[in-house]
Amino acid sequence: GPGLETVFQETPRYISYIPEFGDTFRSLANPTAPEYIQTLRRGMLNSFNGAGKGGSSEGRRKASGSDEKTYVERPCLCVAGEATPESLYGGMTTRELSTGFLQRFIIIDADKDSLSLDPNPTHAADPPESLLARLDRLAMMMDSCDQQGRYKMVKADSVAGPLLQNYARSKRQIQFDTPEGLAIREIINRAGLKALRIASILAVSADFDMPCIREEHARWAIDFVEA
Repeated sequence: GPGLETVFQETPRYISYIPEFGDTFRSLANPTAPEYIQTLRRGMLNSFNGAGKGGSSEGRRKASGSDEKTYVERPCLCVAGEATPESLYGGMTTRELSTGFLQRFIIIDADKDSLSLDPNPTHAADPPESLLARLDRLAMMMDSCDQQGRYKMVKADSVAGPLLQNYARSKRQIQFDTPEGLAIREIINRAGLKALRIASILAVSADFDMPCIREEHARWAIDFVEA
């Protein structure tokens, strides 16, 4: 928790890679975890909730012994890592689903048949210069928009809009029909929103200046969420 407060004083955007995330998640999910773990969990949730337009998250205390704190505008924390199914799913309870902590992550299952012990010849290869140039341009444009307070609405065309709406409506109906107490209800409840967010990201990646969700974006996002 204090580490997050400190890093957000240096930069509003931070990426943390955790090699074995299952062990970390087990600690974060433990309701009787030490105070420093609970502080970290609160800090991660606060940074997520404050990442939207007009949002903010608590920063470091201004002076020793003072309760007054600084605030970081729109912090962006990204946590990535891998885990074995036993370490990750073994630590999950309905508590993590009901608090919304688990839904902050995208979990991708890797089929065992897709794994190989053969060495990867492209491992640690330098990324193409063209890709780095596009990422640099994207970062500069995002910083410019952020500093000037400008934003654009991501619209959907006549096919993609109803497609996403119908998907969200069908998931909502499934949630209503699912018995109370089942953890799957919490996952289904956010499926429509996740599809909309992913489709929006795809639209922005296709056209940063005039983003529009097309049918292929919507169908890819829905298939991804369903998987």
